[in-house]
Amino acid sequence: MWNKLGIMLALLLILGGCYDYRETDNMAIVSGIHVSKGGEKLYRVTFEIVATEEGEERGKTAAMEGITIAQAIDDATSLSGKKLYFGHTQILAFDYEMGKDGINEALDYFTRMGDMRLSMNVLVSKNISGEELFAGENDIRSFVLDEMIRANEERAITPSVRLYELVSDSLEMGKDGYIPAVQKDENGNMVMVSTALFKDMKLVGELDEEGTKYLMVLGNIGNKGGFVLERETGTPLSFEIRSRKTKITPHIVSGRLVCDVTLEAEVSMLEMTGNTSVLQEKSKENIEQELEKYVFEKMHEVLRKLKDNHNADCLGIGKKLLEKDEITKEYLEENFDELYSNSHFNVKVDVEITDSGRTLRRLAKLR
Repeated sequence: MWNKLGIMLALLLILGGCYDYRETDNMAIVSGIHVSKGGEKLYRVTFEIVATEEGEERGKTAAMEGITIAQAIDDATSLSGKKLYFGHTQILAFDYEMGKDGINEALDYFTRMGDMRLSMNVLVSKNISGEELFAGENDIRSFVLDEMIRANEERAITPSVRLYELVSDSLEMGKDGYIPAVQKDENGNMVMVSTALFKDMKLVGELDEEGTKYLMVLGNIGNKGGFVLERETGTPLSFEIRSRKTKITPHIVSGRLVCDVTLEAEVSMLEMTGNTSVLQEKSKENIEQELEKYVFEKMHEVLRKLKDNHNADCLGIGKKLLEKDEITKEYLEENFDELYSNSHFNVKVDVEITDSGRTLRRLAKLR
């Protein structure tokens, strides 16, 4: 009896549809959203909508202005005559200038929408309009951007930031947010190499390509990537990261914030330019020391920029203090900016070169 009942229920689910089912003919599937300042009104919202032409799916753009984001979306729905569906939205992008004014209200709206996809990637567009961001001939640009973000994070080029992660940072005390930035290179191609920094969800600055790489190292983001050792004398050296782990431990010492930052990494030597092998010039230990010094300086530079140039705690040092019960939430809220601006970082880097991609032999044997 129960087997028959189970089969009947399964057939009902298959043949009878499912909860919240929508007829696709009455929907416009939104793959990407771009929000910027409006011309006549406060907001301009640009949508990339999935359209089917000659049996192939392509992205089409539409834009609408409104006093609120909700009004822009409602007006776009009225104009198209179709319900905008956000269940498959991959990209939510904010204009760089809008970011300076703050994106808290926009984030609040998108997270409150019942059918909004909270796992979509968030971007900042620098000198790129919504129409330019989603411009493409035979593809859906939001899907392309989503794939680019995934690849960049895996290779430790730029981080991936989901909507729910950014909202969590905005609500959680003791951590500021950051978002990868997309812009055009000199050839007009879309690239993601920098990171926009936020404090209280207002854009306060950015890190360039090199700074972004070491922000990801400091934040334990991504699992690949590499180091390029630029030497004052001799040839540059390239290393692939096999593994890395960074630990940040903050303390309050005599009223001052002191952070112990340690990086342990294993790398493989990939490329040696020039005619002479570095392994014939220096021992493995000396190369490691030279690389450790270089990485130390790069990490320290990013820590200094976050603290001195932007006063943005994008590494969540305040949150770590709270987790250690060294300070109260009230004390953090009242005093953290001053503590952070006067903080000191003790950085320690330990790098081991495990092998060489050229010789395919363990470097320990080449000492």
